[in-house]
Amino acid sequence: MVSQLFIIFAGIVLGIIGSLLSFYYPEYLSKNITPLSKSSYKTNLSFLATLGSVVLIYLIEPVGAKEWVHYSFIFLFYIIACVDGYSKIIPNRLLLILLILACINFWYEPEIQKAYAFLTVILASLVIYWIGKKLTSKKIIGWGDVKLITVLALFLGWEIIFVIYIGVVLGGLVAIVRVATKNLGKGSKIPLSPFIFLGSIFDTIYPLQRIFDQLLLL
Repeated sequence: MVSQLFIIFAGIVLGIIGSLLSFYYPEYLSKNITPLSKSSYKTNLSFLATLGSVVLIYLIEPVGAKEWVHYSFIFLFYIIACVDGYSKIIPNRLLLILLILACINFWYEPEIQKAYAFLTVILASLVIYWIGKKLTSKKIIGWGDVKLITVLALFLGWEIIFVIYIGVVLGGLVAIVRVATKNLGKGSKIPLSPFIFLGSIFDTIYPLQRIFDQLLLL
């Protein structure tokens, strides 16, 4: 009982800290981020971010060092998704911390498939980025998204394919709805990281391997 209360308390504290950095003092994350102007937005988003932190820590239930690294990675990814959601900027400082956590996780779980996925995603992302610039003179995917997906590949391994698929589908559905309702103008951008985050949560709750195992039983 005491440990559960401590975990929930830690989730609240970390959620508040993440909210302050994300919505009230984003200049500490990146000087390119324009802070939210309306205080009501800050308050509502801070509440949701703190609530999300508590839900994440409750689902993961970190006990040992390995579990705390896992939670810290997911929580930081959550903060990145929040920041990118309103500013369309993924702070390099947060990406660096995320990379460090991914490396620590790899030290705990030195699976060779994660290294293969990491290198493959680096190559594939650079190719896609280069093709987009050459063919359309526009970025198909943002450089921040490329770095984020690469770090996620080191953390998730080949599960990153499933996570990206879910993220792209969700992002595409939102784009279709916004175009249909005329809420998405020409040249407007939809941040990808919030949808990839939702994909990672789905993968945490219902891993791809479990889906494959059930398909094999059919």
